[in-house]
Amino acid sequence: MIEFELRTRELLAILKQELVPLCTVIDLTPHAYGVENCVFRAVTEEWGEVAVKVPWYRKVKNANDGKFNSIDGLVKEYKLTMHCSKHGIPVPLIHKLHKGDKIDFIIQEFIVAESGSSFPYEDMGRVTSSLHEIQDLPDLNPFDAHTIISNRIIERTKTLEKLKGVHLPMPSVQENIAALNSFEPKNRLLHMDIRPANIIMHSSQVKAIFDWTNALIGDPVLELMRIKSYGYLNDDFIKGYRNYFGELSRVPQLVQWLYQYDTTVMLALLFLTEIDAPEQFELTFESLLRLHGSIKNKF
Repeated sequence: MIEFELRTRELLAILKQELVPLCTVIDLTPHAYGVENCVFRAVTEEWGEVAVKVPWYRKVKNANDGKFNSIDGLVKEYKLTMHCSKHGIPVPLIHKLHKGDKIDFIIQEFIVAESGSSFPYEDMGRVTSSLHEIQDLPDLNPFDAHTIISNRIIERTKTLEKLKGVHLPMPSVQENIAALNSFEPKNRLLHMDIRPANIIMHSSQVKAIFDWTNALIGDPVLELMRIKSYGYLNDDFIKGYRNYFGELSRVPQLVQWLYQYDTTVMLALLFLTEIDAPEQFELTFESLLRLHGSIKNKF
């Protein structure tokens, strides 16, 4: 906790310096905290109230993704936010992507969230459906989603085995790819982190979706299975998502399980290594074992 507070103060001091040539800041305070980023709330003469998203560190290493540079996530966030805005998906207006001397950050519209009312899962389903209906794809790294999923399922399972001292034998990468390619997938932009924490709501509607750093091009059911693993694929969401059951009917059960496993093993490592959440880890690990058994029985 002390290290967390010290880093927030360090970022605040650096941010004050690097904002000087960009805008006139009237007020600047920490606002929200995530695993990879800190968000500051600022009032500027040029843009009024804004949110400034700053990665905790430039070079990052974690159990899920290995080593990576946080600027890549910011560039992706900027590119996909602009793309989605063009297609009518509710996203914050981005004022500036800044690659600085000491830190990098995005300055974007600050949207006030509504509090005290129930979350609009039906509208979340509707917006997710609208995203999945966009056929104009953004320029992302041209990697095959099923190859990405197959490789990271294996690597993350091996990491979990080492950390927990368990044995979770999985099909090979090639076997997983063959199973995932057993149907004709749609290629759509997927957010891959749609949950209430990444949604701003107002008047019982989704006002903005943010945090696109996990996004990729893949089949919409991959996203639906991620939302299911998060625990948000409820009746209201399904009601809002157009042709939900038709979408699921396209995808074999084994593929749905592999899609779910991809998210569940990620969450298990997150709760075990980055977030101190032992109870959530145990629940997630139980789900992972059930999925693992179902997958193994199909091969």
